[in-house]
Amino acid sequence: MLWLLVVLAFIGSALGTASVQRPKITSCSKSEKFMLSDVSITNAQIGQSMVVNTSINIREPLGSSPTLSVTMRKQSGSKIPCLGSVGSCTYKLCRGTTSEEQELAKPWQNQCPVPAITVQESKETHLTPMSQIIIGKAPTTISFKLKVVDGGATVGCQSFKVEIAAA
Repeated sequence: MLWLLVVLAFIGSALGTASVQRPKITSCSKSEKFMLSDVSITNAQIGQSMVVNTSINIREPLGSSPTLSVTMRKQSGSKIPCLGSVGSCTYKLCRGTTSEEQELAKPWQNQCPVPAITVQESKETHLTPMSQIIIGKAPTTISFKLKVVDGGATVGCQSFKVEIAAA
């Protein structure tokens, strides 16, 4: 679940005074075996540090080579590419080979089946103004869609938006 935090951290950083966003999470599938909750982003502003907290709930075991696909879109609607395993990327949830996949799957030792589990994650990061080359000039909004597929079927999909303030 660290992966989600890294992606969120990739897009922004913190304000001089603490501000907290609690984005509305919208379901984009009928199945809800994978759910996000309690997402909070503290101090999302270019040039500062940002803290991301979330709870990730896998309600039923996932066993058929599950993957997590993340789609990030700029305010203009254009897709942010997968750069260095951050952005609009797909990750194996078990038997992953990249460092990002292995960190993501650490709570279940990177093995299938992925157990029913709830994981709390927190990540702090700093982003330079150069991130605007990828996300667009701040202030801006980034849209996220996270979709988990298991055995070829979508078992959960959720989306939300994050507001990024200018420096």
